[in-house]
Amino acid sequence: MCLKFCHIFLFISLAPPQIGKPHPDPVVETASLASVEPPDVWYTPELPDDIIDRGKLSALQLEALVYTCQQHEQFLPDGNRAGFLVGDGAGVGKGRTIAGIIYENYCQGRKRAVWVSVSNDLKYDAERDLSDIGASKVEVHFLSKVNNFIPRGIFFSQIAFEFKTLRFPDEVRQDQLFDQREREQGRDVLDLLCPDR
Repeated sequence: MCLKFCHIFLFISLAPPQIGKPHPDPVVETASLASVEPPDVWYTPELPDDIIDRGKLSALQLEALVYTCQQHEQFLPDGNRAGFLVGDGAGVGKGRTIAGIIYENYCQGRKRAVWVSVSNDLKYDAERDLSDIGASKVEVHFLSKVNNFIPRGIFFSQIAFEFKTLRFPDEVRQDQLFDQREREQGRDVLDLLCPDR
């Protein structure tokens, strides 16, 4: 009896803003989280209409995309773009959400991203997610196999943890990510960094 009672009051069905098609699976959130009003939405995605109209990203995934990109429009005091953490649980489709965020940034002219994940094998899942949303033109490269500067695309890398510090594998060099001319002009920045998992 207590389990049934607790379940009713601890979790509530999640109802994201009315943008796009409903998520294919039921999603819940804690009652305490549901009691907090979400931030106002003012960002309008530049994604092709068919991604939204055909449900290639669900309403829940679009909500995460909008809040992430809305935050990316903000700049921190040191000049860096603000970040956003997508902390969705299993089954929500974080890979597809990340693909959508990368594609939205691509459509905005920010054409280089690093997608960091627990396994290099997930590069193929990333390519599938990009293809599923209609963004197969965005190339995905293994960061560790890039020998020359590539002006656009996704650089996929396996995450390495060392004493609780995120770092790229030792074989990754700065010149793989940044053209020497850009470095001389002070433009040695990536457009987007997406840690996954």
